[in-house]
Amino acid sequence: MENQKLLDGLENFFQKDMSIKQDLLNLAPNEMDDLTEEQRIEYIDKLYASIRDFKADFVSSLTGLEFPAEVMEAVTRYFDRLTEKFAIGKYDSGITRETFQKGFSNMDSKLVEDVKNTFVGYTDRREGIVQLIDRANTINELLHILHQYVMNNEELLQSLPEVATKENDVKYPITLRGTKTEFSEGIFQDFPDDLDVGWTDIVSLKEKVIMMVRDRGHALTIDITPSQDKVTVRYFVPKLCNREMVEALPGVDRAHITDSGATGVFECSREELSSHLFDFIERVPMDSDMPEFKHYKAENSVVINEKGYVTSVISHGEEVATFGGDQVVNFTTKDGKLSVYSATEEKKEEVFSSEDAKDVALQKGTEGRTISRIKLLQQKIKDVLTNLKNKLTRNGEEVTKDDKSERD
Repeated sequence: MENQKLLDGLENFFQKDMSIKQDLLNLAPNEMDDLTEEQRIEYIDKLYASIRDFKADFVSSLTGLEFPAEVMEAVTRYFDRLTEKFAIGKYDSGITRETFQKGFSNMDSKLVEDVKNTFVGYTDRREGIVQLIDRANTINELLHILHQYVMNNEELLQSLPEVATKENDVKYPITLRGTKTEFSEGIFQDFPDDLDVGWTDIVSLKEKVIMMVRDRGHALTIDITPSQDKVTVRYFVPKLCNREMVEALPGVDRAHITDSGATGVFECSREELSSHLFDFIERVPMDSDMPEFKHYKAENSVVINEKGYVTSVISHGEEVATFGGDQVVNFTTKDGKLSVYSATEEKKEEVFSSEDAKDVALQKGTEGRTISRIKLLQQKIKDVLTNLKNKLTRNGEEVTKDDKSERD
C-alpha cells in the first residue's frame, strides 16, 4: 500500500472510530424512551435502523486500510447476528436498556482479556482477529477489537512515511512518522535523549498521536488525543515486569491489572504534556526492574516463609519474583483444598544423627537407654514434626499423608 494511501486510511479509521463512539453515546436510552410501550417500540426501531449506519461506518474504516477479506467477512457475519437479535416479541419495561446493552454497549471481560493476549506487543495475527470478531456480541466489542488490532499492528504503522528521526543515548532510533504537525513535532523534539527506551515510533495523525515504545513494559502503546484545553493520554502495558511499579502509574486501572498487562488513562494540559508524558514513560518498568527471580521446573509453585505463609506464586512456569520467602513448595488443588510440598531437591531431615543412634544402640543397661535419653529423643522428634507442620500448613489446611500419596 502506498504511504499516502495508508496514511489517509489511518486518518479515516480513527475518524470513524471516534464517530462510532459518539453515536453509541447518543443512542443510549433515557427514561422517556421506556415510559410506554409505544415509546419502547419507537426506541427499538431507532436502534434497528442504526445497525445499517454502523455497518457502513465499519466497512468504510476497514476498506481504507485494505483489511484482509476474511476480516471483512467476519464483520459482515457480526452484523447479521446483531440484526437477528431484534426479533422482539414483547416490549416490557426495561427492554430499551436491555436491548442497548446486549447489542451495543456491553463489554465482556473475558473477551477484553483475550484481545490483550492476541494483540500484545505489536503483533499481526489475522487469524486471531477473525476468531475474536466471531465472538463479539456488541458494537462496542467489535470497535474495541478493531481498534486494538490497528494500534498494535507494527507492520501497518511502520509503513507510514518518515518525517524525522534521531538516536537516544543508548543508540536506539526515535522516529516520527505520518502527518507533520506542530503538536507531534513538539513531542518528538522534547523526547529526552537520556530516556532509556528501545526502538520508538511516534505516529502523527491529524487528530491524535500514537506512540510505540519498546523495552518499557516490553512494548508500551500510547494513544495521545489533544483537545482545545487538555490532552488525554491512554496507554497499554503488555508486560508487568514489576507489579508494584505498574500499580503506581498515573491513571492505571488497578482493578483490571492481569497477566496480560495493564491499561490506564490520564489527562493534562498541553503545556504540561511533555513533562507528564516522559515522566510516565520513565516510570513504566523494564525487564531490569523485575525483582530477583529464579527458574522453577514446577508448573505451579508458591513461596512460603518460615511460618508457613505464602508470600508469592509461580504460575504455569512463569518467572515470578519472591519477596522474603524462605521455602519454595509445589502446590496442587483438589476439591477446593490446597496441598503444598517441597519443590526443592528432596532432603530428608534426620530426626537425630546417625551418631546418636549408634551411641544409643551400643550402650547397655541403665547407662544406655535411660528414660531421660529417650525423652530427649522424643523432644527432637516433636520439634522436627512441629517444624514440618508449620511449613506444610496454609490457611489452616494441613497436607495430609493421603494428600502426599495422591501427589506421588
